[in-house]
Amino acid sequence: MKKIALLFALVLSSIVSQAAFKTTPELGFSKRVEANKVVAVNDSITFYVGRANSAVFPAGSSSGQSISTALPSGLNFDGTTGALSGNPSSTQGYVSYTITGGIPALREFKLRIVDDRAPAFSYATPFSFPEKSPVTPIVPTITAGTNIVFSVSPSLPTGLNLNTSTGIVTGTPASPSSGNYQILGSNAYGQTAVNISITCNPIAPVFNYNPRNLDFRKFENISPRPAPINTGGTPTSYSITPTPPTGVNLNTFNGEIFGFPSGNTITGNFTITATNAAGSSTTSVTISILNEAAPSPPIYNPSDIVLIQGVDAVITRPTITGSNIEFTSSPILPNGLTIIGINGEIRGTPTNVQGRTQYTISANNNGGTSSSTINIEVKAPLPTITYSPTTSQSFILNQDINNWNPTITGSPIPPITISPTLPAGLTINPSSGIISGRPTALSGSATYVVNATN
Repeated sequence: MKKIALLFALVLSSIVSQAAFKTTPELGFSKRVEANKVVAVNDSITFYVGRANSAVFPAGSSSGQSISTALPSGLNFDGTTGALSGNPSSTQGYVSYTITGGIPALREFKLRIVDDRAPAFSYATPFSFPEKSPVTPIVPTITAGTNIVFSVSPSLPTGLNLNTSTGIVTGTPASPSSGNYQILGSNAYGQTAVNISITCNPIAPVFNYNPRNLDFRKFENISPRPAPINTGGTPTSYSITPTPPTGVNLNTFNGEIFGFPSGNTITGNFTITATNAAGSSTTSVTISILNEAAPSPPIYNPSDIVLIQGVDAVITRPTITGSNIEFTSSPILPNGLTIIGINGEIRGTPTNVQGRTQYTISANNNGGTSSSTINIEVKAPLPTITYSPTTSQSFILNQDINNWNPTITGSPIPPITISPTLPAGLTINPSSGIISGRPTALSGSATYVVNATN
């Protein structure tokens, strides 16, 4: 009778367990196992990181049970009671385990471990680093949560970066700064904000100019501007001693040398100092002021110039580079024309006719001389011829007419001609343009054109 009661108890226990976990086997949807819950064979169960978990695998009166496959850290199996319990420290997907001993002899189940905690982490704030040196990585201590995504606000100092997967801050700060930053850790179960303080301390400047020997020309803008090469801390100001040459200046904010040298040609040594909150350093440069560069050849466009005698002329200034230039011509320009010494412009009123003649125009300054050639031709003005009176004339048949005399300018070259042909008996003098004669035939009114060329 005792044997029958024991068998009934085992069967009843199995039936109750299977009924209680009927909906638990699906992966990803297993119900949370509460403390001391009875678990049926082949169940899938879920434990949680960071809290106590337990499940009981009944085995009748057997006390020699064991489990295959090593359990995760933090979990234990009681071979006498069939209890699986503990506080696991890491997650895992579903893993199959087999219990031997007891009744039935083999019992299998699947166990996964989930971390459903919101992120919990901290930093050993505050942090202090020198600028322009790699920082010791700022590493968070993570005490809860997985699959955390990190972000920061406001942006970290220039040169520092936050790894959004690990929460580690690394990099090299580019300049001094100090500020507070909020790092936010988020996962599927919540988010946590942690404030940190980062100070990037200045270091003393270390700088130089390359090249150290700086040659500038008089009356030319300094270009490009020499700038310091800084390998130390970021300077907040620059100064120079002694006073630089006339027209040469130092930008006290960024150390650039600029200006328009206009003083005497000199060479001197100068000390430039860069300063910030951490200290100062100096470097020396040699500045030489050179004579202005020789001018480029003056280019006139056009270089073949045709002028009219007695007509005012202005020849455009030449294209040229250089400063403090004086222009001259050889030979001397035609009578009535002059060259403006400071800009090379040729102007005036030519008084004499001349053929095409070559002139050398020279541009001179303290740096040297350059030259180019132009050709100038002066032509006589277009001839003009007018008759007085200019109104119509009437002549009488077979009577001599009074000479009709023109006023002529421009020295026309014979012959002077008329079109159409004059009435019979009248002629035009090809040299003087005088119309004279005795008309011998009747002629109606007509218009005539007198032509003079030179």
